[in-house]
Order: sequence, then structure tokens, then C-alpha cells
Amino acid sequence: MPAEWAKHDSTWLSWPKNPLTFPLEIVAKVEAAYVAMIEALAAGERVDLLVEEVGEFADATTGRDIIGIADIEDHDPAEVADTYFALMDRLGTDGLLTAVSALPRSDRWHSLARLAIRDDIYASLRSLCFDVLAVGEPDESGEEKIAEWEHTSASRVERARRTLTEIYESGQTDLATLSVAARQIRRMTSTSGRGSSG
Repeated sequence: MPAEWAKHDSTWLSWPKNPLTFPLEIVAKVEAAYVAMIEALAAGERVDLLVEEVGEFADATTGRDIIGIADIEDHDPAEVADTYFALMDRLGTDGLLTAVSALPRSDRWHSLARLAIRDDIYASLRSLCFDVLAVGEPDESGEEKIAEWEHTSASRVERARRTLTEIYESGQTDLATLSVAARQIRRMTSTSGRGSSG
């Protein structure tokens, strides 16, 4: 194997997944550091990311989103990551995405429906992150930015939150409830057209 400074086509990284190496209490910070590292590397070379499972691919999607938002908004990737992960926690999207992954794959249409819901949730998270960063200050934590955004968007957020709470409390995670949950998250956004990623 050549040395890391030798001419090469790309840098390969493995997304952090081992709970012994990356315990739960530090994994969010490690993921944010990976995002910053990938952004720095990607400025000068191709970065290939090794993931083991679909869930890790979702983590890689999150990383790509964070890098894209940081680039578009000219924000520090760590600030964007803090806000993005705080939004995921606040909205409970990890549980939704896990439930989407557990939906049946009985035929092509069910698989496409799962993909559409997952894409919709991620697109909404991207848009919400833009919205939250627009009202927050760089020195505020992600939670502080979200609180300020919720205050300025109270009616839109409250309507969606009521429905999401009802869905979460019902414990139902079928195609219908997950579609409605994805729509409720999308309805919280005010950003138009910035949520898509290449």
C-alpha cells in the first residue's frame, strides 16, 4: 500500500460505527468531525466512504447534507452538524427512518414508497436546517437556534408537532402513518427549493 502522501485517485474512509471505538455519548461529535474531515478532503480530492449497512448509508447521506448546507450557507460544518443533529433529535427522525427501513419490501411499489418517504424526510431536514440557520446566530447551540426558529414559526410548527405527537404516541409505523409523518415535517419548512441535493 502506498503512503498517504503518494499520488492517489481518492481517499477512502469508513463511517464510524463500532460502539466500542465510538460510544453513544461521543458518536455525534465523531460524526461531526468526520463531516468536517470529509469536507476538507473533498476540497482537493475525491472521497469514497465505506458503509456496511443501509443505516450507515443514511449516516453518510446526513454527512453529505451537512457538507452541502455548510458550503451553500458558508457556515462552519461543525455548526451545521450541531444544528442538523439537534433537529433530528427534536423531530425524532431517527425513529421514523428506522421505521421506514422496517417497512415491507414485498414488491417494487413498496420499495419505491419506502425510498420516497426516506427521501422526503431527508429533503425536509435539509430545508429545516436552512430555515433554522437563517434565524440563529453562529455562537448559539443547535438547540438554541431551534428554539428561536420554533418561536418565529410557531403556528406552522405547532400544527405539525400535534400530528407528529399523535403518530409517535400511536406506535403505528405503517406506510400510511410514515407518509403522513414525512408530510408533517415537510410542512414545517419555509425554504423553497434549497432542500434538494445533488
